Amino acid sequence: MTLKRNFKLALKKTFPRPVYKYLERKNKYLGERNKILNFLEVDVLFDVGANVGLYGHSVRHHGFRGKILSFEPQKNAFDKLKDLSSGDGLWSVFNYGLGSENSSAKINISANSVSSSILKSGSNLQDICPDADYIGTETIEIKRLDEVAAEICKPEDNFFVKVDTQGFELQVVQGAGKVLDQIVGFQLEMSLIELYQGEKTILEIINYMDEIGYRIATIEPGWNDPKTGFAMQLDGIFVKK
Repeated sequence: MTLKRNFKLALKKTFPRPVYKYLERKNKYLGERNKILNFLEVDVLFDVGANVGLYGHSVRHHGFRGKILSFEPQKNAFDKLKDLSSGDGLWSVFNYGLGSENSSAKINISANSVSSSILKSGSNLQDICPDADYIGTETIEIKRLDEVAAEICKPEDNFFVKVDTQGFELQVVQGAGKVLDQIVGFQLEMSLIELYQGEKTILEIINYMDEIGYRIATIEPGWNDPKTGFAMQLDGIFVKK
């Protein structure tokens, strides 16, 4: 699995144009996402839970010309993120997580890296995806998004916040409270059933976002159970009402 992921990462880094043209034909939502970013006139993209940087890399090669700020607390993933973002003067990377308060925490590292989470995995995830089993922990730093934004962004910037933090999404949103007036959109990973202990699932997330002034604009496909075909996670893009 690791060799296959590393090979795909190397292809995207070395041959981004043909790879992303192919992916856009295969996954039409990639072009639609770019339309949304353009329509919202996004200046700064917060890529929270960046892992090795594939989201930021994809957005850049689909035409986004603003700043990308990627946050990844896992050391090994961050090293790959740093390498992938090198050479892009408008892409900055940070080796810490974002949440509802400034603190430290232990993140559970999964065998496949992408399923790593501050939350404990639930029985549903363990049954469906053995590669999500935890193999260790790391102590990480967590900061509030609004405090980070105040330090490194301009008051007139329009923000778009993508959050893929394996059940920790709403904590990141809650840490953005002081800059909601600058956030024109969010992209949040949403579970249809509980995969991580204590996480909020899709209906709870949609209702919460509605309460703070954002409506769901589109849904992107996510991850499906390989046995049943049932959707386990989707990505929702939310825009100001």
